[in-house]
Amino acid sequence: MEIERIPKSRVESFSDGVMAIVLTLLAFRLKTPDLSGRSNWHQYLQALVPLVPTFISFALSFTMVALY
Repeated sequence: MEIERIPKSRVESFSDGVMAIVLTLLAFRLKTPDLSGRSNWHQYLQALVPLVPTFISFALSFTMVALY
C-alpha cells in the first residue's frame, strides 16, 4: 500500500494561508483609544501609553509567527 504524496507547493501554499490568517487574528486585538473629536498631541500620547504593552506583545507575536 503506497501513500499518495501531496505536492510540496500545495503544502507551502496551505501553510502560508494559515500563517496569514493567524497574523490577521493577532491584529484584531489592537484597539484605538477613545478620544473626543478635538484632542491635542498630549491627550493622544496619554491615551496611547496604556496600549504600549499590548502593542509590544503584538509586535513580538507577529515577529515570531512571521519568522516561523
